Amino acid sequence: MVVFDINYMAILLSGVGSMVLGFIWYNPKVFGDKWLSSLGRLPFTKEEGVTMQKSMPKTYVASFFASLVTAYVLAHVVDAFDVESLASGVQTGFLMWLGFGLIGVVSYFLYERNLTLGGRGNAPLHFLITAGYHLVNFIMMGIILSFWQ
Repeated sequence: MVVFDINYMAILLSGVGSMVLGFIWYNPKVFGDKWLSSLGRLPFTKEEGVTMQKSMPKTYVASFFASLVTAYVLAHVVDAFDVESLASGVQTGFLMWLGFGLIGVVSYFLYERNLTLGGRGNAPLHFLITAGYHLVNFIMMGIILSFWQ
């Protein structure tokens, strides 16, 4: 049986970092308004805004948990391949994004485009903003986990 040497503080830091990145990335002054507009979802009615605000705490908790799971799995990859430098952390994060993160976004995007965009939004822009977030997130986690292995 393989025994992994996992640093749980690095996983926690990666999860927190992922949330901070998301708050910055999807801030209205960065990509938030462009992202919502790309879905054809702006402007919101006052009622829609209130409904969304009420559901956000659950969304943030679920998103944080998902970030911790991603970091946990990535920590196993980092440990298994003895990733210990900035360059190898970036490379590992990029490869995990390419093989898993991007593929997930592509699959989701194909269905989302058919179901929710319905010609109202800007599908390529939405895809680029979402895929870009995941790229930066995987690379950030790869760096954190490579230094804290």
